[in-house]
Amino acid sequence: MKKRYCKLLLLLLVVSNISFSQNSDAPAKKDAILFTCDSFYKVADYDNLKKTAETYLAGKSPLSAEQKITLNYYAGIANYNLLIFDTALLFQKKCFDEAKAQANTDFLGKSGMALMVINMQIGDTAQAKLYKKELQAIVENESVPDKEKLLPYLALGLNYQRQMYFGTAQDYFLKGMTLHELAGLTDAKERKDYANLCVLLSNVYRSMNYPDKALEVLNKGKAMAMEHETYAKLWLNSMIEVFTMPGYDKTDSALFYLDILQNKYPMKNQVGNENVEPYGNIALSYINLKKYDSAKIYADIIYTNATKSQLAFFIFQAQMVKGFYATETGDYETAISELEKSKSIAQQVGPELYVEILRYLAKAWQKKDANKSFEYYDEYVEASTKMVKEKQSINFADQETRYRTVEKQKQIESKNLQLVAARKQRIGLIAGLVLLSLLALMLVSFYRNKKKTAKLLDKKNRSLSKLNSDLEEANQTKAKLFSIIGHDLRSPISQVYQFLKLQQLNPDALNTEQKNELSNKIQTATGSLLETMEDLLLWSKTQLNEFKTSVEPVALLPVIETCKQLLQLNSEAKNISYQQTIEPTDMANTDIYFLQTIIRNLLQNAIKASPQNGTIEIFARQENSYLTLFIKNGGIPFTQAQYQQAISNELTTTTGNGLGLRLIDELSQKINATVKFTTSSEGGSQVEVRLEAV
Repeated sequence: MKKRYCKLLLLLLVVSNISFSQNSDAPAKKDAILFTCDSFYKVADYDNLKKTAETYLAGKSPLSAEQKITLNYYAGIANYNLLIFDTALLFQKKCFDEAKAQANTDFLGKSGMALMVINMQIGDTAQAKLYKKELQAIVENESVPDKEKLLPYLALGLNYQRQMYFGTAQDYFLKGMTLHELAGLTDAKERKDYANLCVLLSNVYRSMNYPDKALEVLNKGKAMAMEHETYAKLWLNSMIEVFTMPGYDKTDSALFYLDILQNKYPMKNQVGNENVEPYGNIALSYINLKKYDSAKIYADIIYTNATKSQLAFFIFQAQMVKGFYATETGDYETAISELEKSKSIAQQVGPELYVEILRYLAKAWQKKDANKSFEYYDEYVEASTKMVKEKQSINFADQETRYRTVEKQKQIESKNLQLVAARKQRIGLIAGLVLLSLLALMLVSFYRNKKKTAKLLDKKNRSLSKLNSDLEEANQTKAKLFSIIGHDLRSPISQVYQFLKLQQLNPDALNTEQKNELSNKIQTATGSLLETMEDLLLWSKTQLNEFKTSVEPVALLPVIETCKQLLQLNSEAKNISYQQTIEPTDMANTDIYFLQTIIRNLLQNAIKASPQNGTIEIFARQENSYLTLFIKNGGIPFTQAQYQQAISNELTTTTGNGLGLRLIDELSQKINATVKFTTSSEGGSQVEVRLEAV
């Protein structure tokens, strides 16, 4: 269900409020007349704003050029928001003419923007195009400073957005944002303008049904928008609009931003757009999701606030929402009453909204009067077909406009290149500088060649140095590998050999108990050999950069159970028991194989250190964005200092246990985990493995 009521009628109000209020403090301090008007303007009191501005303009007291321009602009905005379009057009034209005569590019852009929107609103496209050309001339004029092009870019973007040329509107808004970014966004006014452009561009992306891009551009302007109340309200309202888009409908997220809007900016005496539109969007989102009880809550709020405001457009929104809700819940009498009242304004606002209201009226009359329902349905089909054709035409026109804009830009660049070429030719005609230029070029060429050669040699030297470094590191790794093989593998192999030789030479010299003891020793030696080989292979791969991490959500419980099974013989040999408190929901973002290797080595060390019939505690704790795994054992304490010493020792003198600790250290670094050992006064050790929680 298309549920979005069009914002175009309020678009001029929103943009003009923001763009004017940037400079409103200065005239307010200097001029009591403008201060009075500005006070009404900021609280959206358009009745008093209209009376005050028109009274001063009609009075006999002389007014300065600045006062005339500003008062005409105020009068135009007030009449527009009171839906008196002809009078609004008259005052905005006076503002435009005065601003043009005074070369006031600020109000030239504002009034030009207003005149485009109003003329489009009343259907006078010829006049709208005339003012569009005026603003187009400003942005295409190379002599006009970039700063004075910002408002025309915004106005042209709004014009094309109003015509639903969304691609072209996007281009103009992006150009305005680029100019602000190049300026550095250090000035307060620039930051407000930039926040405004982010909101407007998000409206374009919403119209193009790109909610993710709308959120992306809104987040880009978030910090700047939240610096000022007006922009913060507008930004929060836009976030709600995105999360309540048809088909997107993330109502929980919309409610989050509504709570911020309500708590940070509670409604005062004057009802503003932020007190009406967000509730309507959320109500329509719930209707779309068929959650009618929730929809009723927000439909009632918008109706109460709109009635309090007494503004025609707010009341129209409330009537429309109530009509949609009543239709969906079977209250057809109320639906017909509210939708009939909202139909006339919907026709002025835009075709999509008007078509939607016709569809709901046809549905509401279905149970009351079939003939009336058919009449509305026929009207809906006709209006819908017309709208689709207009959209197709607009899409073609938008593409053509963008193509022409690109062609114009190419022409401008071509002319610039021609001017540069002409300047070069004039310089080349100066005969006296030819010889000097040639000499300078030769010197530059010689210097560049020399510099290039030096750079090449330097590059080769760096490359050779890196190769030497890599070779030295490879030799060191090889030496470590052979040292470990000589030290850590020879000892358990020698023990196995001696035990087997003893059994072979004197098979009858040993009784059953001695044979069992000898078998246990052989098993222990081969187990130690296997553990050392596994650690050695893993360590070798880490040294050769063979391991690539694959980070994903990993549950701790299965990994720990796997490690316990692998070490079952070790734990049974010492009659070790486990006290384990790991929940199935304890999950971390990590590499499952790296984590399993780390836990296996730590658990193996805990078993070795534990006394006979000892207990090992395994538990986890989540704090903020981290999940910490704890393994606690009794027996011989092992401190953090011993751990640091073990991993910092040269491997030529380490033991198998030291190799396992080094492997723990290197693998934990690869998955961004931290390992910490602690001891208690009761004895034993505890190791903490800190991981990134899911």
